Amino acid sequence: GRTLGPMIVANDLRGSEKMYMDVIASPEFAKRLLNIVTDKIIKWIEYTKEIMGESKEGVFIGDDGAGNLSPTIYREVLLPFHKKIKEYFGGYTTFHTCGKVEHLFKIISQDLGVDDFSGVGYQNDKDIVANNFGGNTVLSGNINPNNIDLGTRESIIEECRDAIEHFASFGGYFLKGGDDPPPTAPVENINYMYEASLKYGKY
Repeated sequence: GRTLGPMIVANDLRGSEKMYMDVIASPEFAKRLLNIVTDKIIKWIEYTKEIMGESKEGVFIGDDGAGNLSPTIYREVLLPFHKKIKEYFGGYTTFHTCGKVEHLFKIISQDLGVDDFSGVGYQNDKDIVANNFGGNTVLSGNINPNNIDLGTRESIIEECRDAIEHFASFGGYFLKGGDDPPPTAPVENINYMYEASLKYGKY
């Protein structure tokens, strides 16, 4: 039940520069394209669920294209299609968009209403993340992948401690890179995250 979201697929089809110009200069065209893409995404998810023997309920929407939109444009142009996928499958909805997307947090939390925000970007202020999602949404991420790649044991454990202290009181936080660590990250640096989870993650 996983999919790339409508905006990132439309970007691949149309070209990112053209698609982002479309949402401003030709919003009705952009919506028509996003609607076609969304319908195809739904059929594709249904097919993959069928061959994997999964139930219809629940979906993961990963739309890195969303973060480049203003709140107004996101709400008017893209949000209806995220909602369409979520409402079609119902059940547990996981959402992801990379980068510094604090400007969309309120809409994602209140208007889209996801159950799970996976891989919250490290660029986002922890207090803003907690204020928008804490207690309502399962969170993972927010640890700087560059620190996991190049940092010291002390810097990695300290960053993990800080994240746990920001999110622990709300429950439902998974310690994770925000988003994924590069493949060059030493295994021992991943283990330092595990060490931090054992030391600070019991609450």
